[in-house]
Amino acid sequence: MYVKPKVNVLNTIKSNNDLFKYLRELQDFKKYDEYNYNKFNINIQIFFSIYLKIHDINVNKKTFIKLKKYKSKCMKYLNRIPFRIENDLILSQKLYNIIYNINRILESFLFNSSVKLNVFYNSAYNL
Repeated sequence: MYVKPKVNVLNTIKSNNDLFKYLRELQDFKKYDEYNYNKFNINIQIFFSIYLKIHDINVNKKTFIKLKKYKSKCMKYLNRIPFRIENDLILSQKLYNIIYNINRILESFLFNSSVKLNVFYNSAYNL
């Protein structure tokens, strides 16, 4: 088993400072909707475990479909959190900004994996 590609992928995930910045900021909103926040955390961990599997040698296109599925689950649970915030414009704008940026980052990971697997993927967002 050749480990170097997985190490490189893991390093690119770890070096993505924007992702960790927004995930840290998202922790402030855990108190408003703990259930959806925890579901988001579970799904984003699965998302990145599948993303690491994409860089194996024997990977099929079904793995990319799973990756898209877990990305959409992540966003589904993230988009439920703003409904639990009281009427505070500053908090809601901050949360919507975090959600938008996390979505953009996950879309970039999806696009990179589509290039790796030679699968057509047209994102709805401009990267």
